[in-house]
Parts: sequence; structure tokens; C-alpha cells
Amino acid sequence: MSTVKYETLIKVSETGNITKAADQLGYTQSGVSQMLNSLESELGLTLLTRNKNGVTLTSAGKKLLPFLRDAVNSDRRVKEAASDIKGLKSGFIRIGTVTSISVNFLPEKIRAFNELYPHINFELLQGDYPEIEAWIKNGTVDCGFIVTPTQIPLETIALFKDPLYLITSKTHPFKNKKTVSMGDLRDEAFVLTDVTDYDFTNLFVKAGFTPKVRYTTENDYATIAMVEQGLGVAIIPDLILKNFKRNLCVKKLDEPSFRTMCLAVRSINQASPLTKTFIEFLKDSL
Repeated sequence: MSTVKYETLIKVSETGNITKAADQLGYTQSGVSQMLNSLESELGLTLLTRNKNGVTLTSAGKKLLPFLRDAVNSDRRVKEAASDIKGLKSGFIRIGTVTSISVNFLPEKIRAFNELYPHINFELLQGDYPEIEAWIKNGTVDCGFIVTPTQIPLETIALFKDPLYLITSKTHPFKNKKTVSMGDLRDEAFVLTDVTDYDFTNLFVKAGFTPKVRYTTENDYATIAMVEQGLGVAIIPDLILKNFKRNLCVKKLDEPSFRTMCLAVRSINQASPLTKTFIEFLKDSL
């Protein structure tokens, strides 16, 4: 059985919609339906439940999904090993990434990598740290950008330290302060990007108090917009503020703080030759 059918089922499970999966894979809707029907027939199992809201995996489909991912990834590793022998003339990398990395770090690195290996393709999956860790573990992505410590045992390669800064509106009482201490923040209302922001949580664990989070958002740029309007303050990594001109005050913390950005894989030894090459390229470029 061709792994193309496996890839099709995986994409349908990710999108929950046959039409969306077909668009992303470059197939017709009927072509995807035929491959799914053929796969179910070959396996003798019903893998999907179809309803007016889309499609979901059956219990059998959920049990088989990890094995299908492994088969697809193994097939890719064979092809990438052959490509590596020929000089990485083709290949594909899926990367789990957070907003700041995908906006202000990866584009430049991918461009430089493609200058060396012009026929390598990339797919970036945007998520938060727990999602990215889960994607790495289950094989959805080849590697992912996270911070340490991880919640799931993974192999990590530290890439760089990204300083953390306090941002406030231009009218905030802190506007004339050169630096701000953690103690100054006890009574401040915070805007938090996602409740799984480990960088933020770890700072206050060390400081010994719980911050007053008034608002939460789903991305860093929404947080910045909220702070700009005086709805609270936020602690933001430098990489997010890079090349970002807004009506804000940016303050250093008295005790310099940072997040250590890492590239994580399930296993370095089991990573594909292409993934290993990309990791070495990132390390050398930094």
C-alpha cells in the first residue's frame, strides 16, 4: 500500500475536512475520497466518520494513526537518505513554531538554507509550546522550537537566549523608569499571551508571587495592541519586539531575564538526514 494514502488520511485527520485536505495536498476532493475509500477497503476497517460538520477519526482510525505517521516518516527518511547521498537535491521538513520564531527568525534562515539546498521544501505549523511538544512526540513535525524545561521528554539543542522585557503604554507611571523590578509588578494588571506561556510563569515562580492577569490573548501581537491601549502591562521576548514599531514603552527588568530557545526532536539518532542537516545549519549560523 502506498504511503500517499496514509498521508492523505493524516491530513484529513488534521484538517477535519476532506475539501481542505484536498486543497492542501493538491488533489481533487473526489481523488481524496477515492484514496480514503481504497485505504479502508484494503485494511478492512472504517477509519473515518463523515457528518455535516466534516470528518473525524473512528476509534480504529485513532489507534492506527500513530502507525501511519511512523510509516510516512520512515518512507520520508528513506527518500531523504537517498537525497542526502545525492547531495540533498530534494526533501521536505515540517517545523513546529511559535509566532516570534516564524515571523522574526525562520524566514531569514530558510532563505539562507535554500540558497545551499534550493529544492528543499518547508511547512511551518504554528502552535504553542505544549502543542509543539506533542507534535514532535507523535511525528506530526520533524522538529520544533520550544523553551526548556520541556513537559515531554525530548532531545533539545539550545540555539540562543532571547531577553525578556516589560512593555507598557506611553502613559503608564513606569514611563520614566530606566528599569523595573519584579516587586514593582505585584499590583500591576497583566495582559498574557496564552495561559501556557512558560516564560511568563517561570519569572513569577522565581519572584515568589502570582501576577494579576486581567486579559489573555491568543497571539503576541494582540497582547501588544492591548498594552498599547493601556489595558495592562506585559512581559514580551525581544524577538517579538524586533522590527515592531508601536506606541509603547519597553523597559528592562532589574534582574535580566531571558528564554532559551531550543530546537527539539524526538530523537537525534532517529532524525532524518535532512533534519540533522538543518539542525547543524542553524547551529553554525548562530
